Amino acid sequence: MPEAYRRQGPLDHLHIAARPPATAVGARLSEKRFLGKINLRLEPETDALEAVRGVVGAAPPTAIGGVALAEGRTILCYGPNEWLLVVPPGAERALVPALEAALGGRHVAVTEVSETLAVVNLSGPDARGVLAKGCTLDLHPRVFGPGRCARSGLAKAVALIHQLDDEPSYDLYVDRTFAEYLWLWLEDAASTMIGIGRI
Repeated sequence: MPEAYRRQGPLDHLHIAARPPATAVGARLSEKRFLGKINLRLEPETDALEAVRGVVGAAPPTAIGGVALAEGRTILCYGPNEWLLVVPPGAERALVPALEAALGGRHVAVTEVSETLAVVNLSGPDARGVLAKGCTLDLHPRVFGPGRCARSGLAKAVALIHQLDDEPSYDLYVDRTFAEYLWLWLEDAASTMIGIGRI
């Protein structure tokens, strides 16, 4: 963990606050900075899931694409035995050792990945159309709605996409080495959304 006063986000060099708004008529972009992120790998057995619940406040969902929420914490299931736990900035420092202790003796991996992933939020009535330009997921509300997540190619990056609400609003988790590319791609995709129909 870098010293707090030296910590830089993966998009700091773009000086987002000073840039013109990255919006179309109905799409907004923002960065969610310094969220804590923990990768969990474990077999989805009842006692292991309950051990996580005891620490986090919610059991990891067992269905791929499922999302669990508890006390400002989010658990995203994106594989048969893999989850991303997202917590407020700094909370990961206590949670990693607490999870390791609760899951001790089991075949698990608890890995803090806060600095590995950038989080870009895309929201507004045109947000779904912007994503659809570079994503092969079926994003229709009947198929992919609030409380769902999925890993997908997005333009030339790979992102974990989490739909937050009906606006719609999406959190996009992407490797920090692709953060600048994805931000600029989303800016461009949003800028050409005018006149394209909404789902």
